[in-house]
Amino acid sequence: MPIPRALLPPPRSIPQGDAIPRSERQRLRGRLHRSIADLGIAYTSESGGDSHSAIRWMPDPLPLVLEPETWTHLAEGVAQRARLVNALLADSYRERQALLTGSIPPATILGDPFYRRPCYQLLSARATPATVVRIDVTRDAEGTWRVLDTFANTPFGIAFAVQNRRLLGQEAPWIFEQQDIHPGLIDYPLRLLDRLQGLCPRNSGNPNLVVLSAGPRDPAFFEHSFLARKMGLSLATGEDLLVLDNQVYFKTIGGLKRIDVLYRRISDTHIDPAVFSTPMPDRGVPGLLGCIRAGTVAVANAPGAGLAENRAFEACLNRLLRFYLGQRPILPGFPTYHCADIDQLEFALGEADRMTFRPLHHEWERFPAAGPGDPARQRERTLRAVQREPSRYVAQAITTPPEESEALRLSCFALCQGEDVEVIPGALVRRLQPRRLGLAGPWQIGHTTDLLLLNGKAAPRGAPSLRPPARLHPLDLGSRAAESLFWCGRYLERTEASSRMLGILEDIGLEEFGMRERLAWLPVWRAILEATGHKQEKGGRIPEAGFTAENAWRFVLDPANASSLFASLSAATANARRLRDYFSPEALGILTHLHDDLASLARRRRRASKAVISSALSRLNSGLAAFFGTAERTMLQDDGWHFYSIGIHLERAIMTAGGLRHVLREAERAARYQRREEADLSAFLRMLSSQDAYRRIYQARAEPLFVAELFLLHSRAPKSIRFSLLSVLNSLESLQPGGSGERPTVAFARSVLGFLENLNLEGTFKQRTDSPRPAPAVSPAPGPRARDPGLISPLVRTLADQLGTLGDLIHDYYFSHQARLGRGTQQEFII
Repeated sequence: MPIPRALLPPPRSIPQGDAIPRSERQRLRGRLHRSIADLGIAYTSESGGDSHSAIRWMPDPLPLVLEPETWTHLAEGVAQRARLVNALLADSYRERQALLTGSIPPATILGDPFYRRPCYQLLSARATPATVVRIDVTRDAEGTWRVLDTFANTPFGIAFAVQNRRLLGQEAPWIFEQQDIHPGLIDYPLRLLDRLQGLCPRNSGNPNLVVLSAGPRDPAFFEHSFLARKMGLSLATGEDLLVLDNQVYFKTIGGLKRIDVLYRRISDTHIDPAVFSTPMPDRGVPGLLGCIRAGTVAVANAPGAGLAENRAFEACLNRLLRFYLGQRPILPGFPTYHCADIDQLEFALGEADRMTFRPLHHEWERFPAAGPGDPARQRERTLRAVQREPSRYVAQAITTPPEESEALRLSCFALCQGEDVEVIPGALVRRLQPRRLGLAGPWQIGHTTDLLLLNGKAAPRGAPSLRPPARLHPLDLGSRAAESLFWCGRYLERTEASSRMLGILEDIGLEEFGMRERLAWLPVWRAILEATGHKQEKGGRIPEAGFTAENAWRFVLDPANASSLFASLSAATANARRLRDYFSPEALGILTHLHDDLASLARRRRRASKAVISSALSRLNSGLAAFFGTAERTMLQDDGWHFYSIGIHLERAIMTAGGLRHVLREAERAARYQRREEADLSAFLRMLSSQDAYRRIYQARAEPLFVAELFLLHSRAPKSIRFSLLSVLNSLESLQPGGSGERPTVAFARSVLGFLENLNLEGTFKQRTDSPRPAPAVSPAPGPRARDPGLISPLVRTLADQLGTLGDLIHDYYFSHQARLGRGTQQEFII
């Protein structure tokens, strides 16, 4: 029998909350929402066609308090439900005793589309099908705690509960100073890691684990990346994993790494596209079920666990508990009627005014649902759907306390390993309208609050002995993550350099020039076109040299132009959002705000003006400077940082070489025809933020030889190609393990540096007698010089080609993917 209501006090607000003025509560709520935005959790998910397009998370600053006796009762009930889930799954996919004895109607299991027939006899008898189980509970009209839903496929929401606690502790620490609060919720990632390590199918003291996600298009991607980061694990998508010889491998920059345990966060519908028919085959891992059956990899939760989410099991809950556990329910469910049974359907339709009609599975959001408080038209539509397909619906008599204006839905989480079940002390609490209690899906976070458990004795068991996560190998960075970091750096550098160049050109464009002066600016304009990806115009025509309104809009804010600054920033932001594990929240927040600012300006196409373009360039220059500085101070300087840095410096070298080629070619022509227009050289120095460096080194006006020497050979000028190449080489050497021989990427970078240092610059320029060469303040790069004179622009073009080849080599070696597998003798495979 349920414990009487008098023994189970309902959740209550903290006493101090009543003394907080409404204005202070509003300010606290605003700070919490800003913290969420800074974390990059203001969702608009790249759903790619998924039914869940966005998640709204609005934490309430006033937490709820739960008395110890209430939590003890809830924890015992949740643990009982978790054991039932695993017993039901193990039996349904092995002996099927419940079906043979008639405890469950056969159609309830065998007719469920979430019953995965290929998973029959997949797991061993000792395996735990559902490592993580989520049980949603609420109070009925009499105050009795009842189970509303069970989730075992990919239980979702724990990260929001942990972040609720963390953010509240930051913004309102006085709450925890004046209460005796159980802290166990914060330790959830380590507790989960402990369970996952215990699933390793081989005797290994250091099992290899990854978190399998669908990527940013999944609305729960924040939770996936949060848990992976807190557990110290790599976050992978289906394209990051490979099956060879019935073993699962993770593609890393150092080769293929064997995986022992997969913590999957994608539906088992997509888990193995070679077995299951799925519209999204790129999410899963072809051949994964064969590896599970061979016992070379463990998956939590096991494929097929979605069967336990069938709401029709509530109709036979008492029989199931007696059959599997020999117990009575500690937490009963709401009265449930499976509409596939004609008698139960007739009764439910007769009591339709007090019934909530829900699909069998929460993932069937395309099926209409309605409760007693919904509009008549919605209820009629749902009833027609129930009568048309009754086997896909259940009817439940869901009630809430009549004196309360809102319903509380507590999502409790249990970690299971055999008979050992640990209920995490805490829950994700959602505040809902009473009529929406049974209709809100698990993805709809909405208004939430923290749940505080008083007195440390409220936990049903002590904290387990946690093994610290194994340190990641230096080359365990996933290939796709490394590629995203590499291109994020390239896009950001391209955007920053191009915005600065266009800003300088806009300032110069305010001056009036004659035709002769305008022709002198053509090389600079061509350099900008190449830097921003606009080398090929319609008909091969070079646009008019000038910063016209049409050119300004097209190059800066046009979202339809793939080479605009806004498009480059959007690509960089998309890559950064995929890499929450590598970019700090502070840096990601700056980039997100900058992208949102430019998006608002891009929507003003018809009102675009020089002022709008100037504002966009100003925001880009200041915002990217803030991002680069924040990223360098807050990001971990690991392998991911090196790929990000390689992208930045390689793009800088390529852009400098491309621009220098145009400017020096025009300077050579001017020297050939005894012309002297130096506006292009001085402007080029300004555009690369090197005018001050040039004057400090050479104390002379802009000369082609000195400009070429500055941007090609100086090792201390940040915009020089040699400086960028040295930075790239340093990062590549940091990625190379000791004793493995020099990698081709390092060798080629050294050869490009050798080509650069052997350029004979003095032999390619005719020095004017009226401009003697001054002694430079900083000595250029040492090394032998080639003796054969010639034009410098073809050499710079050759250098630019070599830089492009270096980028291709980095892509082929680290991303494409090269792997080493040891089988007695070391063999190399190109995959």
